[in-house]
Amino acid sequence: MAKVQGLTGIDLDQWIDAQGRTRYVEERMVLDGKAVVAKVAFRDFGPAGTFV
Repeated sequence: MAKVQGLTGIDLDQWIDAQGRTRYVEERMVLDGKAVVAKVAFRDFGPAGTFV
């Protein structure tokens, strides 16, 4: 869908803490000729999950 709206690429910055967890993500792109910025912050991590 994004390609239909003229998206040709995304610039992305990701900040990772000392434990390897993503803390902040910022995406910059152009859709339909308009600059779009998406910012997401992560916090209050719970205990680590266990997967088998």
